[in-house]
Formats: sequence, C-alpha cells, structure tokens
Amino acid sequence: MVSPEILTCASDSNILLNDSQELLVPDLTGNIASNDNYTVGDSLIITQNPESGTYLNSGGGTTHEVIITVEDEDGNTETCTVILTGALQTDLAEINETGREILVYPNPSVNKINVLFVNNIETAQLKLYDMYGRLVLTKTTDESNQFVISKSEVNGSGVYLFRINNNQELTGKVIFR
Repeated sequence: MVSPEILTCASDSNILLNDSQELLVPDLTGNIASNDNYTVGDSLIITQNPESGTYLNSGGGTTHEVIITVEDEDGNTETCTVILTGALQTDLAEINETGREILVYPNPSVNKINVLFVNNIETAQLKLYDMYGRLVLTKTTDESNQFVISKSEVNGSGVYLFRINNNQELTGKVIFR
C-alpha cells in the first residue's frame, strides 16, 4: 500500500504563553497540503497530537512537538512534526506605536493565518487589502479576540496588508503561499 504524501507541513511557530506559563496549541491541520493518488476527493483525514485547544505547561523558549498525521481511506498514514516554542509577551508580541499588542501566526501560511490580540478587547474590525490597494476582506473579531483569515477568502497566494480599527489603528501584513 502507498501512504499519502504530505506536500507541506505546518511551519514551526512561537506561541505566546498565558499568565500561567501555558502554551495553547493552535489548530495546525489547516496548514497542511497533502496528496494521495488512490483516495477519492477530500477523504484524507488530517489530525494532530496534541489536539488544538490543549494547554501545555511551558516556559519562555520551551519547545513542544506536535505530530500531524494524514490518513487515507485504507488506513495508510504519513506524519510530519511541528515545533511550537513558548514565548513570553516581551519575546514575541508586535507592539505598534499605540502600545497595542497583536500576534500574527503562522505567517507566511499555505491555508490560514490567525491575528490575535494579546490583551482582551472590545469588538474590532479588520480590513484586508491586496497589493493594489483593493479591499478583499472585512472581518470582525470572534469571541477569542482574534481574526482567522483563510486563503480561500482572499485572492489566493500573495502579500496582503491589514488595517485593524479598534478606536486606534493597527496595521501589518500577511503572506499566503
């Protein structure tokens, strides 16, 4: 039997630790590009261990392995490993001139990018522009103080600029491969 092929694994990432020095494992399955010549359609099953949403005891600079598994309909599997590194707020946060802190990860990405506010905020709006200045996406923060931008929501691969408006303006860029 032939195992599925992982074309692109999720990128190793620095993950901001919470106040208890715990790392929240993100969903990495959306950043996997895989192929299988024998499985019809989207029947490949992509899982990760530990699962998304798991809190791991960590510390600044502590590394954790996440095993991504792709399984075809015959039970054949292929795996890749992603390294998550615990980061203190002072290690990782992007701080703009307004003093607000945001995290943008994984960036670049093949499927989706998270834009996370380090501090709790009220509702904020993100506008995403292509390199020609055209507005391609508008989003509002979800209950977890973040925006999730999927490649399928924009014009495909490329560099995009974002503007977040929450009483003060934040700007940055995201890259989809």
